[in-house]
Amino acid sequence: MNISPMPRREYPSETFIYSLCWRWASGLASFLSHARAHNLDRVPSTGPLLVAANHASYLDPIYLGCVISRPTQYMAKDTLFRGPLGALISRLGAFPVRRGESDPGAIRTAMRALRSGDALIMFPEGTRGGGADMLDAQKGVGFLATRTGATVLPAYLHGMAEVFGRRRPWPRPGQVEIVFGEPRHYARDDDPGEAAAEVVRDIGRLRSSVPSLELDHARRAG
Repeated sequence: MNISPMPRREYPSETFIYSLCWRWASGLASFLSHARAHNLDRVPSTGPLLVAANHASYLDPIYLGCVISRPTQYMAKDTLFRGPLGALISRLGAFPVRRGESDPGAIRTAMRALRSGDALIMFPEGTRGGGADMLDAQKGVGFLATRTGATVLPAYLHGMAEVFGRRRPWPRPGQVEIVFGEPRHYARDDDPGEAAAEVVRDIGRLRSSVPSLELDHARRAG
């Protein structure tokens, strides 16, 4: 198990604006919580990467981006791309997706990113959950996994609902654990629905590992 604290590490190909925005975001995340990232050695440093994670907070992409040592892109609902917030998240690699309906444009943007060898963060649940049980998988993550050949890396963020979840009108300090699972690969003839369901099961297994990781860290600290 590898544990690494924030802040986010530098990456040579980052543009100045992207790097500046991520430094600000990393500072915000560090201010709001103490975060530990587990199994960072499982994150590929190059090649197309699809990071599939649970979704409990608007801050999930920021926390993931802060610990992954390469530039990332991610989908965000189109209503967020308004005013200063929209400008900021665009600089952080976000692109819009329409919720509740098919959005071929967003899928094409995601496929271009992966086929260019970039890293893409996706939330298979499609919307923020309550931080407890996983919601049903959306097929989009399975479609991208089977059509692009990207490495699929499951991730689980623990504690984000308490920091800034659905029931939190304002962020509050808290402990966050970010756990990465074993990478997977899917073939083009694999069923996208089954692939998406398997990814969600992988994320669920990571959730069950959090108590033992916390206990192990407490023993190390003691």
